[in-house]
Amino acid sequence: MKAETLSNAPLVQPRVEPPPRVSGCRRLWRWLDDRLGLSALAYPVPAHANTLPYTLGGITFVGFLILFLTGALLGQFYDPMPETARDSVLYIIRQAPWAT
Repeated sequence: MKAETLSNAPLVQPRVEPPPRVSGCRRLWRWLDDRLGLSALAYPVPAHANTLPYTLGGITFVGFLILFLTGALLGQFYDPMPETARDSVLYIIRQAPWAT
């Protein structure tokens, strides 16, 4: 009897939905994320790090660090004597290491 009821049952095939379309930007992001692991940068940020003084303090520190390093580098090559100041500036511009 069971065999009869199964054989008489109408065949209903489940509807297969096509995969959702993915925009070009999302595909590019997935491609970059697969290769560079950018999603690992998405971590929770502490509440104190989202404040303006915290951010400005970091920017100020980096600015002073760059100012100190470039001043030390220029101090190695600049000669403040009036007779040789121009030549030392030309040397810094044209020949000193890390100068452009």
